[in-house]
Amino acid sequence: MGMNWLKPNRKNRPIRYTDANRISKITPIVDTICKFVKPETNVKILEIGCNAGMILEELRKKGFLDLFGNDINPAVKPMMAKFFPALADIVDMRIGDILEVIYTYSDEYFDLIFTHGVLQHLPFSHDMVFSEIVKKIKKGGFLIVDEDETTVSSYHFNRDYNSIFTGLDMSPMLFYGRVKVFSKSIG
Repeated sequence: MGMNWLKPNRKNRPIRYTDANRISKITPIVDTICKFVKPETNVKILEIGCNAGMILEELRKKGFLDLFGNDINPAVKPMMAKFFPALADIVDMRIGDILEVIYTYSDEYFDLIFTHGVLQHLPFSHDMVFSEIVKKIKKGGFLIVDEDETTVSSYHFNRDYNSIFTGLDMSPMLFYGRVKVFSKSIG
């Protein structure tokens, strides 16, 4: 059931995520990240499901240098090196299923974790990953999810991310369209 993300269909191949014409689609998430963290503060940022790294590259261009990426498809790593070589030189890129990779990071390690159209593809059997994601965010840190909550297909698993993450003690801060921003309390 679902899509084989190691051999994605034409629409989801890594090469599509290197096209400069897609910049307009990622600008809202980049702008949202920049509202909550600034590059001069040396923040650690993780993108779950980063593909070839287009969003991370835009963040690098804005001065963020402590960047981390995860993707299930090993084909994205050479794509990143080819299309975004400056990013490939600095990013801590981990290939594998987020359900396994998330455990390779220390608790309260990241200032910000974000996703862009990735959690919606995790089967319901992966729901335990949400609490692990929250554990990896520092107190006072942020989680930004840009996910489809309504589409149902063999590879879309719709969820109410507000309920999920507020149920894990994340505080909702800003919602617009598909984008939801949560913060982790300091106390």
